[in-house]
Amino acid sequence: MLYAVQQRDHRNGRLSPGVMRQVVRELERVPSVATMEEKDLPSLIASHGTSSVQAHLVEFARSLRQAHDEMLGIEHTEKMVWDLVTLGVQPDPAMLGGPRRRAGTIDFGEIEVEWLRELTRTWARTELPEGRIMVETVRAAALAARTLRQRADLGERPPALDRADIDQVVEVFRTLSHADGAVLSVSRRRTMARRFFELIEYGRINGRLNGLGPGFNRHRFHMIPFTGDREEEVGRALPASVLRQLDANLDRIGVGFSHGELTPGQVNAMFRTIFIVMRDTGRRPLEVASLLRDCDRK
Repeated sequence: MLYAVQQRDHRNGRLSPGVMRQVVRELERVPSVATMEEKDLPSLIASHGTSSVQAHLVEFARSLRQAHDEMLGIEHTEKMVWDLVTLGVQPDPAMLGGPRRRAGTIDFGEIEVEWLRELTRTWARTELPEGRIMVETVRAAALAARTLRQRADLGERPPALDRADIDQVVEVFRTLSHADGAVLSVSRRRTMARRFFELIEYGRINGRLNGLGPGFNRHRFHMIPFTGDREEEVGRALPASVLRQLDANLDRIGVGFSHGELTPGQVNAMFRTIFIVMRDTGRRPLEVASLLRDCDRK
């Protein structure tokens, strides 16, 4: 407890005596947070309804488990479940302003086919992409693995995989839906399919899938079309007259707005760039906002 409190104090986290008393009472119920089973952590954290106590339990568990692993010489990426804050690909919610929220984790155990699971872990370990891309790729691999498990060999014989198998995987992405049965947007389904094929391409390029059947590859007809949502996409497009007005007033876009510590000139440049990307690529605002800063080089 002393170590966990010291770590929180080192990060300039707020220390409330009342909250600390409740945290201590919760932790008295377990012999060790550092060594307890990963599956038991959620129930410990959810056992108390106060968000402040839950936030402390999340942070203390992360600090103690990370220190315990370092003491034993265990790299975090050797584990099956990764914490995005520990990896440094997601900011610590305890250090952010606004409402507290629990940081995400990635469970590679959800990928039920061993060769695909190890490929995904290797990709994540070597590339260490941003958290969103990592989460999407692991989820895409888990969906594909669930489909491959329907084979007689449970999908564990890569040389035996062929075009019929990849067709079934793509069909899963084509019909991907929410828990309520509503089909995901076309862009989301296309993104999930792209993440999976990028993973397979990584494995082939880096010599980690030399035994994979040649038919298990992306073909042109695997593209998920914009059918069904195309009218919605077109309906959201800006009219040509509006585009002409914006083009004629590029220097005025974003003027009068403030954005963090950016100067007025930087705000204008940001809004102008966003508009130009939307205009020239047809991407929607959320898609533009999710682009990486160096996406023009990829």
